[in-house]
Amino acid sequence: ALDPDEAGEKAGYQLSKEFKGYLIELGYDKDPDEILAAEGESKFEQIVKTAMEKPLYYLDLVIEQEEIKYALEYISKLEMESEKDLWLSKLASRRNVTIRSLRKDLSAITADYAAKEIFSKSNDDKHINPIDEYSEDEIKEAREIVESTNILDQVIKVTNESGYVGEERNKKLAYLACTSRKLPGKKKSISIITKGESGSGKSELVKHVLKLMPERDVKEFTFITEKALVHSKQDLSHKIVCVFERAGGENSDYTIRTAISEEKLSIFIPVKNKDTGDFESIEKEIPSEGIVYIETTTEENTEPQNANRTFEFFTDSSPELTRQVLLQQARGHIKTERKLEQKYRIWKCLQDLLEPLPVYVPFAEELAEQFPADKVRARRDYPRLLSLIETSAFIHQKNRDVIEIEGEKYIVASEEDFNTALEIISPILSQTYKELSPKEESLINIIIEEYGIGSFDHESAISPKDVNTFSPKELLDKIIVRIEDQKDKEARHFQAYSTLRNYIKNLSAKGVLEWNGGKGAKSKYALNSDIPKITFHISLSSLANTSNEEENSNDLSELQSESLAISQSSSYSESNLPKPLDNSDISSLAKENIEEENKEGADPWD
Repeated sequence: ALDPDEAGEKAGYQLSKEFKGYLIELGYDKDPDEILAAEGESKFEQIVKTAMEKPLYYLDLVIEQEEIKYALEYISKLEMESEKDLWLSKLASRRNVTIRSLRKDLSAITADYAAKEIFSKSNDDKHINPIDEYSEDEIKEAREIVESTNILDQVIKVTNESGYVGEERNKKLAYLACTSRKLPGKKKSISIITKGESGSGKSELVKHVLKLMPERDVKEFTFITEKALVHSKQDLSHKIVCVFERAGGENSDYTIRTAISEEKLSIFIPVKNKDTGDFESIEKEIPSEGIVYIETTTEENTEPQNANRTFEFFTDSSPELTRQVLLQQARGHIKTERKLEQKYRIWKCLQDLLEPLPVYVPFAEELAEQFPADKVRARRDYPRLLSLIETSAFIHQKNRDVIEIEGEKYIVASEEDFNTALEIISPILSQTYKELSPKEESLINIIIEEYGIGSFDHESAISPKDVNTFSPKELLDKIIVRIEDQKDKEARHFQAYSTLRNYIKNLSAKGVLEWNGGKGAKSKYALNSDIPKITFHISLSSLANTSNEEENSNDLSELQSESLAISQSSSYSESNLPKPLDNSDISSLAKENIEEENKEGADPWD
């Protein structure tokens, strides 16, 4: 209760900056006790109903005395849109700015407040034992899955049961990416960008995988402002931050890249001192070690700096998969939400049961020898491939060898983990290194079938002998015929002239198509002969063969070191296999590798 004098006005003004509440004006010589005693409870309730939201009462003062930013902060606290509109109009008039610009700034402030609230909710969770959240039966069933040898196959099964069929490779990648947040060590986590046309199920794919993760580790958004992550009060380490249906070129790009690459967000920001009214600069740091960033988008071409920090993949929009989805729905195989939630809890429990042990990849150096090195982004893709192998070993830790080095335990990655990672990542890296989207490849295939490789005769200006050239209109006519003849299912993507023109321009910019520079009817294109044809292939058998050919040594321990990754498999004959190493051999070799790398000042697990 404040006196209605100058001091009371000033105190109320300061309080209105700190708290959201309502103002009741009782009159100069009245206080709450007197009114309640003299006029009763019902009268006091009537007075309370006339309470004015404090921001409304003090907003005139704010508009006159404070910066626009602080006035907008007051307006953002108003609940009724009509009141917001009224005060935005007043602010625009008095400060000579446009309402449109004020609305844009107000939206950013509102989004920042929302992000702060979401990120701060689980701030106190870190000291709670997560296993206490589950029943004994849930823990028992989760342990059974952890001890199984086919965890990723079971991921496919549970997501199929929930109604999302197909996309097996992409589901496995999404699950491993989400789980990579738990890997001990620096820069181990995997971030992904899921691409696809509207309605292709890219967001549903991610949502179904996120249902298998503990809620406390997941932050889902449809929009993130530039400063939202910076203003979060929560440690972002080992969290999954997911943005659905993100549009390209958003202001948060730089913040996201920094959180992934630097594993922390550091910012020097001006803050107004509440006592003096002066601005002071403070340093703020948000840890983000092990953060997993997931994005879904309809954009085919991602900003390059974002792309080379993530694995990008396209969802399957084929009619065949659509048919599978429809059949699944028609058969009524989707279980009730209650039963599914019970299953999800078991999978969340599984995540909390995984022991945080680091993973040793004994064949890491040999993989580096084979990894494509003609693109700079390989420096980031290779560590992510290792992280994928490590995560596969991590989730199957109960079925992997565990060694102890200087008192610390390490899970040893196996050939199975290599094969799993390679199966998932080979088509993705092949697509990435070609720098062509699936639709762009489809259009190239149509051009090859209809025209073949083309060329322009730049020597003769009078009657050039161009070969296999076409205009966008001519190509569109061919595409329409293919659609009508049902010759090509992919041709439907290019039946709109404007869409086809955009794809042709993109392929021309990438050097796949050559343009003669003509305008209108004279504009022609030809398919270049140097179409990107990249396949990504690494095999443990080739590693073994290379080792045997290059070393040709009778020293068994040296041969074992070079072929450590090879385990007995039907694809090898016993005579070609090195003698399997036991745990003591692996431990000795791993220790030597660690000591050698430590001499060079490197982190052997990074």
